[in-house]
Amino acid sequence: MTNSESIRSEQRASILAVARQLFARQGYQATTTRQINAAFRGSEGLLYYYFKRGKREILDAIIAAGADWPLPDAWRFSAPQTPQALEQQVLAGLACWWQTMMTPAVYETILILIRERPQLRDAQVEWCATRDHQLRASLATALQALGQPFTMPEAKAETWATLIVGLYQKVVLEQLLIAGRPWQTVDLYAALQPGVHELVCELGGAE
Repeated sequence: MTNSESIRSEQRASILAVARQLFARQGYQATTTRQINAAFRGSEGLLYYYFKRGKREILDAIIAAGADWPLPDAWRFSAPQTPQALEQQVLAGLACWWQTMMTPAVYETILILIRERPQLRDAQVEWCATRDHQLRASLATALQALGQPFTMPEAKAETWATLIVGLYQKVVLEQLLIAGRPWQTVDLYAALQPGVHELVCELGGAE
């Protein structure tokens, strides 16, 4: 990459970064290209040089960048033999998800995706649904591979994965979106442990 190409790449990335922050903080509709330029400290012409369709193209680029996030490889169950051991491994996996998804760029994009749902194109909505399915499927696959004493068929593993992911998403919804708490202040263990404990105890007692 030449020096000029590197500069252009950095400028484009900087515009996306400040726009993502503004969209997440105050909303897509409330953010103007003038505000993006002020935060970027660039000219109006420079923004439109990189994003000819303005704010809409910037939003599309932010969402497209999210499609490149690697899925967190959280589920490495090490043959737990007791409900307590399985509970701790499930909580550790959810904490891995949390750390990955709460990095600033990912967190801001998640807020945009949720809050700006009416602005999303059909293909972008489909991408969100696909990512959600992939996360559930990765957990279901790990649960199905647990073996004794937690053996379960595929359908049950999928059900349990849905329940566990639902607990996680409930925390995101209530703590981050409704209560508006900074993610650094959320005690993920305290929020998730009671629900995960009940699920795992039921699983441990099932035939």
